[in-house]
Amino acid sequence: MKQRLGWCLPALIWLLLCGTALAQVSRQVITRQDLARAGMTRWGDLPLLLADWQSLSTDGFRRDAVPLVDGNLDLPDWDILLDGVPVEMRFFNLHRLNLLPVSLNAVDSIRVTAEPVLEGGLLVQRPRMEIFTRRPLSTARVQGRFATGNESGDPGPFLYTSRRSPNVDELGPDYQAGFALGGRQAGLQGGGRVHYYPATDPVLTGRLGRVPWVFLRVQATAFWLGVAPQQAAPWPRLHLGFATTAHPGPIPRYGSDLFFFAPLNREVPANSEMWLATAGGRLRAGAWGIAYRAGISRQRIDSPEGSPFVLPLWRLVRAHAGVQATRTLAAGRLALDVETGQTWFTRQTLPADNRRRRYRVALGWSGPAGGTLHYALSAAVESEQGRVSPSGMVQLTYRTPAGRPLRLKAGFLQEQPASADPYWFWVGRGYTGAAALGVQPRFVNAGRTGKRWFVALSTGRRPGSLFPLQAGLYLAHDWDRRALAFDAGHPDSLRVGALARGTGLWLRLKLDYRSQKTRQLLAFTARITASGNTAYQAMYRRLAARRLNYQGWWNLQPDLSLWWQFSWQSSTFWPRFQSGNRLALSAYAPELPARALLHLAVGKQLLGRRVAA
Repeated sequence: MKQRLGWCLPALIWLLLCGTALAQVSRQVITRQDLARAGMTRWGDLPLLLADWQSLSTDGFRRDAVPLVDGNLDLPDWDILLDGVPVEMRFFNLHRLNLLPVSLNAVDSIRVTAEPVLEGGLLVQRPRMEIFTRRPLSTARVQGRFATGNESGDPGPFLYTSRRSPNVDELGPDYQAGFALGGRQAGLQGGGRVHYYPATDPVLTGRLGRVPWVFLRVQATAFWLGVAPQQAAPWPRLHLGFATTAHPGPIPRYGSDLFFFAPLNREVPANSEMWLATAGGRLRAGAWGIAYRAGISRQRIDSPEGSPFVLPLWRLVRAHAGVQATRTLAAGRLALDVETGQTWFTRQTLPADNRRRRYRVALGWSGPAGGTLHYALSAAVESEQGRVSPSGMVQLTYRTPAGRPLRLKAGFLQEQPASADPYWFWVGRGYTGAAALGVQPRFVNAGRTGKRWFVALSTGRRPGSLFPLQAGLYLAHDWDRRALAFDAGHPDSLRVGALARGTGLWLRLKLDYRSQKTRQLLAFTARITASGNTAYQAMYRRLAARRLNYQGWWNLQPDLSLWWQFSWQSSTFWPRFQSGNRLALSAYAPELPARALLHLAVGKQLLGRRVAA
């Protein structure tokens, strides 16, 4: 352990001496200009832009992501917010970004946070992706987008395939259309899209030898409508959306989704459906600032007609509402947040115990702004089905006489059992179909909840530096974190809920420079696992121990831009797929070597910037 830490301590001393620009090293902001220059047309491609997250995919169309400093690939626990309102996009253990109804054309910016932070004086304990839509127009606008193409010989950012996979993918065709119009009080925007993707990777199709080709051609359809007030209006911002992978035509099998179901080690054809409605806004009540939010979503997954792998009908409804109140006093700032929610499962899916209630209360206090030393602290209590999980964090910021700031934060986090285990509702069904696939799952420690102690340090120099280098150290100790693991010598014995215990240290460096002509983003993350049991080691060996990401764009001319991204990451290890590989015609690699990927895009605006290519 001392040898592993030896190179990290000099790096910290160098950072303290030279100073860096103080900012949230765990935070990244992606603007609509960044999305346009990168040529992003699908939500599923967004994880490729996340600098210190690891992008995951089995086919290159559906991608999930997980923060390198907080990653649990089996049970990724991070949140998606749409204009400040939480949106539940998790289907089993994956965030199905490709089913997010909102159009990318309507996005103003995306803010991604990879570790616990204090936001508005309140504890945000889980990583999050915050999506902000454009402000309403005072005129009218119509947009359309078409994309198609193919990749040949690209190993892709895939999760399990080898570098020599002779992959040939057809991308698209993709169709998108949107509109926006506004007046003095409010604005209306909306749109729809249809995305196609045929799964042609031979490593993937080989594992699905009994699946007809019709199940390997994915069609995702979505519609969305949003209403937003102008700045001076007191009304809430509303979103309505629908997305599905089921084909609406006479052949219901065509266009079914295909996602990887981790406990069975297999991809499963499925029809997915998502309904979404959210509302949120702000108002004043005397000296208090009030922010309110509410949302409801309906998710449905079942097997397409004729599928060789049959899933029981899975349907759930999630509803939630919350209020946040803040008040600024002479001695500091007080913040309070109260949230409640409930999840319903259909009786057909789970005959008994088919609902979950959740409550959360957070309280925060921040000292007065300015001065040499600034402090902030926040505590939160979350309750679900009678189980209480407390969390808290303290943050200190010290500014030296030379204006160089140092930030230290420490906290304790505890997760909820149902939130940390998306498979809990399958326990009562005995994992239907698992035995037929040769996997014998065992459920252990169902009542335990994961906990984490963490300490984070960042340092900086006076604002206004030309090249703001962000840096930080993050030390965390985990115990009782839920994971998937195989018993040694028994690769068919899958333990669902294995308890991972261990300590990890992360070093992160990030350079983010932006001007009207260019943006340069360079991020490096390195992890040292100081100690841990077998489940902990297996959990983090699936994440890259070192990752480098360099991306940016350059305006060569007013209407011509170049975008690039270079990423490199160390090798990852996937021992649990040795079991699933014996059941398939083609195997996923249990160990992936280090890899480097380069993406380039050229953008050109034509006809007075009315057409972008």
